[in-house]
Amino acid sequence: MVARLLLSTTPVSPGWVVRRVLAAGITSCVAGYAIAEHIQSPGLRMGAIGAIGYCAPEALDYLLKAFKARAEKEVGAIAGKKTNGKAKAPSKGKRKR
Repeated sequence: MVARLLLSTTPVSPGWVVRRVLAAGITSCVAGYAIAEHIQSPGLRMGAIGAIGYCAPEALDYLLKAFKARAEKEVGAIAGKKTNGKAKAPSKGKRKR
C-alpha cells in the first residue's frame, strides 16, 4: 500500500495519504485476525492480508459513497413529507362513514 502511494504520479495531500494508509492497516489487522484459523500456511495468510490491505481504501471509499447516497435518499424521502404529524382533515363534501 505504501509503495503504491509512493509510486503514484497523482498529486495528493498528506492527510489523504495518512487516511488511506490507516484504512489499509486497520482493515488488514481485522482481516488477519479473521482469517488466522482458516488459512494455516503463513505465506498464503500474508498474501491474503496483503491483498486485503491493497484493496481496502478503494473498498472503504465505495462503502462510504454507498452509505452517503443511501442517507441522502432517506433524508430526501423524509424531507418531502409533512413534519407536524397531523393527519389531513377530510374535506367537507366527502366524509367517510
